[in-house]
Amino acid sequence: ENATGVAYATALTLSANAPADADDATTLAANPLFSTGGHALTISDTAAALLGLNTATEQMATTLALTASQSVNVTQLVELTELGVKFYLAGHTLTVNDTAARLATLNTLETALANGGETLSTDVTSAAPVNAATATLLAALPAFSDHGYLLVVQDSVANLIALPAAAQAIATTVQLAPVAVIITAAQGAALAALAHFSAAGASITVSDTIADLNNAGTAGWSTITSTY
Repeated sequence: ENATGVAYATALTLSANAPADADDATTLAANPLFSTGGHALTISDTAAALLGLNTATEQMATTLALTASQSVNVTQLVELTELGVKFYLAGHTLTVNDTAARLATLNTLETALANGGETLSTDVTSAAPVNAATATLLAALPAFSDHGYLLVVQDSVANLIALPAAAQAIATTVQLAPVAVIITAAQGAALAALAHFSAAGASITVSDTIADLNNAGTAGWSTITSTY
């Protein structure tokens, strides 16, 4: 920052490992006299500032670290992942806020950023219904939260019956699409046994033999049917 001193210098070299924010690091990288001298340069800043670094500054850094806990969207998380092994959370919490559909696209590489014991949490930011496959993916995300929104899982009879317990647990409501369906007593009992299942909006007809309808093991069908 001493312009006069820099003007007289023939070389600018770190004397020890050092931290810098994104602006200072960018200034150093732009100076042709500057060298890290083999020392570690840690650039600590917000996720947005780290993602805004130019190539020369990013390459010069030994480590790219967050300065505080913060939130990013899915696009930003993917871009942070692309920073490679240089990026780390530095003990902070990184929360990913986005729609359910976009959160469900995350892979294990992108959700593995918290490799130093930090926390990566994922929050949904809209109340749009999701299908069973999306709910299953969401349930597998680290520290998933519906962020106060209603998470409705809506799908076919077969897909809802196969819905894993973890996906049922994160759902506010599990329901069929608002159409007419014909199911067996066993299917009705399986739907009734789902956590948070609601028959609202669907027209459910149970069609089966008298023996199956009277079977105590599948008696749950009677709690969700419209007709039989």
